[in-house]
Amino acid sequence: MDKRIIYATVVGIVLYLVIFLLNSLQGDLTIEQLLLIIITPILVGIVSGKIKNAVVLGFVISFIMLSIEVFVVQGTPINDVNVDLAVIVAMVLPLAAISIVLAAIGGLIGRKITKK
Repeated sequence: MDKRIIYATVVGIVLYLVIFLLNSLQGDLTIEQLLLIIITPILVGIVSGKIKNAVVLGFVISFIMLSIEVFVVQGTPINDVNVDLAVIVAMVLPLAAISIVLAAIGGLIGRKITKK
């Protein structure tokens, strides 16, 4: 496995954990959280160095971490499957789709930077 993929995964997880921490401390969405939500997939793309890796990592990391945020940090009850699926479709998938685009932009930038 390429080291850049591992580094990009670590960067994404750490930045999403910072977002979780800010969300749990501040409660509402602030400018700092919004900037971190936008910057995180771009940084994952830059660190991964390739557009394909950036798109895959941007989706997977954001989908998993945002799902964890919705269910753990927001305190959504996990007793009704239909409510859980609705939350994933309404909240997590649109943010993951936006993360794909931002990660692709970051991957393009990373490819230009790391091109030899």
